[in-house]
Amino acid sequence: MAHVADRRAFIRSSLAAVAGAATVRVAETPAIEPIARPTGSHFKFSLAAYSYRDLLKGKSPKLKIDNSLDECAKFDLDGAEITAYYLPQNGPDEYFRKLKAGAFRRGLDVSGTAVGNDFCFPAGKERDQQIAHVKQWIEYADMMDAPVIRIFSGTAKPGQSAEVA
Repeated sequence: MAHVADRRAFIRSSLAAVAGAATVRVAETPAIEPIARPTGSHFKFSLAAYSYRDLLKGKSPKLKIDNSLDECAKFDLDGAEITAYYLPQNGPDEYFRKLKAGAFRRGLDVSGTAVGNDFCFPAGKERDQQIAHVKQWIEYADMMDAPVIRIFSGTAKPGQSAEVA
């Protein structure tokens, strides 16, 4: 026969269970010290050279990439994103090392770089050139100690579906 408990019986048995549990001695385990966290903001602020795009491009640009580094230092930023569009496309390796050193002398990290590319060309010469271009910029990013490199998927070509692109 099943036992049917009313509310008072349930409360009495619950209190008895709590009282019994309180008498059980559990081995003490010491707690660890709190994890030390740095104070202040953990964000690092950076500025992309692309922000100066109208001043960095054209036949007679008003600024050079070094000027954007000067601005980042003047703004007391932590880093600068060196955008590939405003640099020699096949510059000597030493150019990129000097650029990284210039950022360092200004108290900046190279926070990353970005490449202008388009991987949506059909298989063939143009797509192969785009892949080679990005691979070269990965090398340049490494020379500048850039921890990230931003690349693009590209855009569908005329007559090409988005799925194929």
